[in-house]
Amino acid sequence: MIGITLVEESNHVLRNVEDAALSDIVKEDVSIEELSLDTYDFDTNTFLDLLEYTEFQEYTDYIFVNFSKSKRVPKIISFLNTFSESTRFHSISIEDGGNFADQYVDRTKLQNYEKKSDSSELILKNGLMALFTGIYPRIFRKNIIKHIYFEQLSDVEHLHSSVYLNCAINHGLYIDELEKDWSSEIPSIITFKDSLQTFSKESELEECSEKELLKQLENFQENGTIAWQERKNGIIDYAQMLSLGLERRLFIYTDGIYLDYQRTSKLSSLINSTFSEIELANSRLSHKNKKNGLYEVYPLLVSIAKSLEDMHLTFITPFNKHRFDSIQLENYPSEWIVFSASDTYFALHVPSNRTFEVNQLFVEIFEAQIKECIELAKSKNGEITDTVIEEQKELMLSV
Repeated sequence: MIGITLVEESNHVLRNVEDAALSDIVKEDVSIEELSLDTYDFDTNTFLDLLEYTEFQEYTDYIFVNFSKSKRVPKIISFLNTFSESTRFHSISIEDGGNFADQYVDRTKLQNYEKKSDSSELILKNGLMALFTGIYPRIFRKNIIKHIYFEQLSDVEHLHSSVYLNCAINHGLYIDELEKDWSSEIPSIITFKDSLQTFSKESELEECSEKELLKQLENFQENGTIAWQERKNGIIDYAQMLSLGLERRLFIYTDGIYLDYQRTSKLSSLINSTFSEIELANSRLSHKNKKNGLYEVYPLLVSIAKSLEDMHLTFITPFNKHRFDSIQLENYPSEWIVFSASDTYFALHVPSNRTFEVNQLFVEIFEAQIKECIELAKSKNGEITDTVIEEQKELMLSV
């Protein structure tokens, strides 16, 4: 059986093409029955995962069909074939192909595909923010590597191949040097310090001590406010300092491999350590892996405060005092962020990034729900009834 996955590549980021079928791209004399169309998750799976998957599926060959110009895919193919024992990998794109893939895929048909709007620049910037803050979504399992920082370019080729095998297929390398004319067969998304116009480490990120960070969080719990003046969009090693266990990154310095940018957690003095050696060293470090809803939502609140620049901004969350006392939760319990600014209440729906002006009754009900004290709120305010609560719930779900 031959596996086929349809992709497009932008700024070296791979994305699935889901609105095309095999019949749209194969040659007329090809029997579709001998082909299997795959939609593979390049963000949450590693190169090693793909090798194991194709072996399990008993694919003799696996073709990457690229609807855009190939830059990174050929390197991925070469890398996979170096380690594959059962499946042969191939690629074909609108501009090039190979003897094997050309037997099945009509390259002229690929040119008719209408590309989606390009968000790869934002994806790359968000990835670099995750690299330096350590804040990654929990969908990424603990032993996957999403980003690797290199203090100097020369060490990229010295990293052990087993480390790259355990990187997500869409993973990034950040080289802390100015971009230069350099080529490599490493199958990574490579970014230099001046590659993105939308990202600068110095302007986007701030450093603070664990003590200073805990003081910020304590102040927020007291009054729901954030001192946004002179703040930046992220705090370096935020997740590491608060022991959130979200980090999916490595830092390569001239003196070894670290878990964090500030070099407080060293894994090895040898840059060419294997992935197993790195994992063993990591397991010997102390990891508290705290689950704290405030710690996880606080960076978003800082970002909101920084963008609004309102001297009277106050957030209503479970974790700070407002009309009701604060509570402790492992997770933030809502898709909504509610706040007051200049004597007006607003509700931000995070998934859609839509903001609505709301009234005080809405805020009271919202606060009581997220703080699990709705009966107390009803006893204090006769306007809060089961009917009004249900109406508000339906309204929030309709967005």
